[in-house]
Amino acid sequence: MWHTREITDSPSGLKEFTAFCKRHNVQDVFLQMLYRFENENSPQFKTVLVNIPALRRTLRVLHSAGIRVHALDGYAPFCRKRNHPKVFSQIRAILAYNASVSRDERWDGIHLDNEPHTLPEWNDKAIRPELMRDYYELNKGCVDIIRGSGQQLSYGIDVSFFLDEFDASGKPIAALNLNSVNQPLIYHLLDLVDNAGIMAYRTFSEGKDGTIAHSRGELCHAKLLSQKRRKKLRIWIGLETEKVEHSPALQKKISFAGRTKEEFNAVLVKTARAFRENPAFAGIAVHHYKSYRSLLQELQ
Repeated sequence: MWHTREITDSPSGLKEFTAFCKRHNVQDVFLQMLYRFENENSPQFKTVLVNIPALRRTLRVLHSAGIRVHALDGYAPFCRKRNHPKVFSQIRAILAYNASVSRDERWDGIHLDNEPHTLPEWNDKAIRPELMRDYYELNKGCVDIIRGSGQQLSYGIDVSFFLDEFDASGKPIAALNLNSVNQPLIYHLLDLVDNAGIMAYRTFSEGKDGTIAHSRGELCHAKLLSQKRRKKLRIWIGLETEKVEHSPALQKKISFAGRTKEEFNAVLVKTARAFRENPAFAGIAVHHYKSYRSLLQELQ
């Protein structure tokens, strides 16, 4: 949910959103945190959360409906090391907020959608290892801050499905050697986090290019990690419902915009059934609220 003010600033919007979540068994919501940076070029640099009274009310209402709420943010340049302090300040702001309010007004988690593969330098194979290391260190830094705080706050990320796959020559697209362990970047990340959303954006579930195939490696790795940790790692498989403006051909492949809810539900059900025995499978994450409502023909 990127358009947070549509529910925080509107009692009727919040009521509709809560009812929608209950109607469709939505148990986790990823809600864009509202903030601003202050004193960016000074030692007093910090993140300030805004609209706090409305945020507290929103979290109370959603929690009363049994819905977990994760603070969402995402901006690809944050992946680079020079920008990490901004993200770390966001984490500290969320922790400070949670420490200042009652339990029913706290965020349940932080979920970051910083996508390094969307940066131009990702396409430069000479620079890609540095970018991957920066991205790993960003997430490790976030996890260290949260765990060092002593608060019970989950940390998760969104990642693209192809980060554990191979290029046309058979070489890993995104392998990274850390502490003498050479494996796909996404597996290093899953070793860190509490949860992840796999952006397996396809409009079909079967075949080598379907949602099931593109999610299998991550779910298998997560299952092994859950057994090793004795703590369940939660993995959502993402489906897209927003229109892809720049490419009708790409939209046909990755988004359910313009399709029927029956087509969407068929892929959702088949994908979920494929992983229902995997203890790490947390469900299907749908991007995003308004386009999903439109798909389900619930918007007038």
